[in-house]
Amino acid sequence: MKLKNKLALTGAAAMAALFFGVNANAATDNRPVYDFSEWQGNISAAQAKLLKGEAKGIILRVQYGSNYRDKVFDHNAAVLKAAGVKFGVYAFGQYVNDADAKVEATDFYNRAKKYNPLFYANDAEIVTTYAGSSYSSATKAFATKLHSLTTKP
Repeated sequence: MKLKNKLALTGAAAMAALFFGVNANAATDNRPVYDFSEWQGNISAAQAKLLKGEAKGIILRVQYGSNYRDKVFDHNAAVLKAAGVKFGVYAFGQYVNDADAKVEATDFYNRAKKYNPLFYANDAEIVTTYAGSSYSSATKAFATKLHSLTTKP
């Protein structure tokens, strides 16, 4: 079975395609962007080499809220970086208020920065854990904090 048949392409990964060199003057690159988390397991060096030609880029999950670090993020980020595969990172937001969102953004940045990702994304979905009066406010707090930590998109 081909590697691409084993991977999931998500809405977040499709959005991430914009960060992997798409511009009006470039030839259309129809290669997919793959979303990896612990659900797909560790990427081997051989798989990373295949991904470099097969995918436009990769988006890696770093965390599921501040208290849950993705089990394979560090391994996969290191393998992709060594193979020269373009990748960005995302956090699945579990914040419950504005202050918690700022903590999640800081933890996310600190966990990912050493791998020099192309971009940072917040997978913000309204979940039952949210206790604040405005999920939109907390999501903005996450973005504002993250933008204060990095100049990357």
